[in-house]
Amino acid sequence: MSVDLNSSAKTYNLAVRAKGRLSADGIIEFPKAWAGKVKTNTISIILTPYKSYQELYVESISYGSKAIVKNAAGSHIQGWYFLIANLQDGVEIDTSTGNYSNTQAFE
Repeated sequence: MSVDLNSSAKTYNLAVRAKGRLSADGIIEFPKAWAGKVKTNTISIILTPYKSYQELYVESISYGSKAIVKNAAGSHIQGWYFLIANLQDGVEIDTSTGNYSNTQAFE
């Protein structure tokens, strides 16, 4: 079965993505272009620990603008995050500002 990518390209604009490095304080700031444009109940966050064992979890999401990540093991936070969210109906975001990457290497 072949897929016509031109006919399904519009579906790729229904979701936005962002990725980056977790800060030591565990706060993930969502891209400003997302403000008021994403369905807050569709935000998915994937956390990946780096270097050492960590029990990372999302403690809360504040108004669709930031997330608070904690480590249940009680140690430091070091890792990566990947965010995915659906746009509200009828809303579009320019891909150059809607998808955000903060992938600086660890020191």
